[in-house]
Amino acid sequence: MFASVSSRLLQSSGRQRIIEAAIAVLALAALWMLSFTPQWRQLEFKTFDAYTVLAARGPGDTPVVIVAIDEPTFRELGLHWPFPRRTHADLIERFSRDGARVIAFDLIFAESTNAPDDERLADAIRGARDVVLASTREKSQTSVSREWTLVEPIPALRAAGARTGEVGIDPDADFVVRAMPTAEGSFGRVTARLALGPDAGPESAVAQPLIRYEGPHGTFPSVHYYQALLPGMLPAGYFKDKIVLVGLDVHASPEVMRGQADLYNSPFLDAEGGVMPGVEIHANIISNLLRSRTLAAASQTINTIVAFVLVLGVGFVGLRRSPAVTVATLLALSVTLLGFSYVLFDYYNFWLSPLLPIAAASWVFIVQTAVGFLTERRRALETKRAFAQYVPAEVVNRLIEQPELLELGGEERELTLLFADLANFTTMSEKLAPRAVVAILGKYFDAMSTVIYRHGGTVDKYIGDGIMAFWGAPLPDDRHAERALQAAVDMQQRFGKLARRLGKKGGPVMSMRIGIHTGNVIVGNVGSRARFAYTAIGDAVNLASRLEGANKAYGTSILLSEATMRHLKGRVPLRPVDSVMVKGRTDAVTIFTPCADAALADLSRAALDAFNRNAVDQSLTLWRQLLAAYPADGIATAFVTRIESLQGASAGAWIGAERATLDAEPR
Repeated sequence: MFASVSSRLLQSSGRQRIIEAAIAVLALAALWMLSFTPQWRQLEFKTFDAYTVLAARGPGDTPVVIVAIDEPTFRELGLHWPFPRRTHADLIERFSRDGARVIAFDLIFAESTNAPDDERLADAIRGARDVVLASTREKSQTSVSREWTLVEPIPALRAAGARTGEVGIDPDADFVVRAMPTAEGSFGRVTARLALGPDAGPESAVAQPLIRYEGPHGTFPSVHYYQALLPGMLPAGYFKDKIVLVGLDVHASPEVMRGQADLYNSPFLDAEGGVMPGVEIHANIISNLLRSRTLAAASQTINTIVAFVLVLGVGFVGLRRSPAVTVATLLALSVTLLGFSYVLFDYYNFWLSPLLPIAAASWVFIVQTAVGFLTERRRALETKRAFAQYVPAEVVNRLIEQPELLELGGEERELTLLFADLANFTTMSEKLAPRAVVAILGKYFDAMSTVIYRHGGTVDKYIGDGIMAFWGAPLPDDRHAERALQAAVDMQQRFGKLARRLGKKGGPVMSMRIGIHTGNVIVGNVGSRARFAYTAIGDAVNLASRLEGANKAYGTSILLSEATMRHLKGRVPLRPVDSVMVKGRTDAVTIFTPCADAALADLSRAALDAFNRNAVDQSLTLWRQLLAAYPADGIATAFVTRIESLQGASAGAWIGAERATLDAEPR
């Protein structure tokens, strides 16, 4: 806790950083929420479109040929739309003679025309290798309902062996087709599976597949419908081992435009060839599936992580360098990310949108610059206010007058250290709602810290439900031991009132334990110039922490060491508790607890003296006398239990166990 305060005083940008962080978090949270909106998605797709144009290299050796029903076909054949099905049958037979691998019609044959033509088309399908016919879903909507109906080819064609594939394509909000259909029964996937054959492996599972366009309109090999139909227009065997896609590619025919133009926008919209027929979009999908080039879109989690890394980089530089250096860093990171995301797109078929990370990093830079300008004149006043929350007012004034007292480094000084902790609070907190735990801790910390400040102490830190405080620093105090013990007694009284008040409101039954020790420690600002803490370090700190935990063994609420007792010089009545061996020390430590009852303290001292002389029977008798007078005394109970467990032990065993061992880990 004291670390953040010290930073504010010694580093002029401390308060500014807190404001920057708060505003940056709010701005980044708003930006992150904005990234889920359709409008933001459209902005991200602009980078997708740009990468698509840059990375387009053509279909390579993909065996896809488009047979286009286009304006020249209408002109050469002189037929009206839709063409007679016997004409399509003639085309299928041509493909079969050439040895086409798959024949796929991006046309809907949902209704019968005339029986001879339908049967003629069915016979052609029956004699072909693999034929795929288009199906689609049509929406019917009323004021109270909406239904989707699957429209399939007529039964006669399906009975002849034709497979069906759904040709539905879902453009984005800007009418550009980028998403690849995920349904197993989609037109492209059915065609690709047939082309790969029965030995093809499973399709790669991509959560958000996107189409990697091989190029603009006209990239795939294409012939006019009439060229494939009329004899002599194409060489024999032209379609051997090809995946033949038959579909509309009509841009100006009013007859077809009124019915099913089947034209879509592609990522090449800003370039020539941006408008693309549906059959060519299916050709791109099939090519992706055959070449394992399906694009996977980065999840929002990955985008957020990349944004977080960029924000950390720009923020880190902004805290330590000038705005000019930060701008240069922002530009360098942005260019690096653009290059990295393009490499992922082009070589690894992975689309990572750079928009959110770059926007987030830019936000951080803007916030740092703006807040730095707005907070510069208020820093001294805010620092003084912040210090006053943690240390007494006179300490604040002294530190502001002499900030060199908080320079990095420490000095050896004798302090009295105090550790306070709620007994069994971890177990209790598991039974409480998180809000209730936070509320209880807030009241507890506020009440205890107020007592510590009133007695001139410094709160070092809060550790879970514990408090570490010390007396004698940063300002010297000749009566640091007495003030610490007085604070401990007052803390227990204040806590008792707090616990009773919380209990009346249904809160858990709570108790607090306090350990106090006086000793030499290193106290000062420990850490680096970027981040440090004003704290105390040393064996004395560990012992104070262990004394807090030792209260549990004796049923006490405050334990203090012999070193603290010597500094009190008899000004506070105490009761001896035990002599304990501390892990890492060779000498026993005598511990005490405050006690205003002189008779209880004298009887306890006599029983403990007998115990330390190995006068077991005498000690046991005295402890039992004490228990008779004070039945709830935890110290006497602990010694009676210990002596009874040791009675009958050998002399060697007694010597080894004559002192309690305090070996709990320090906090």
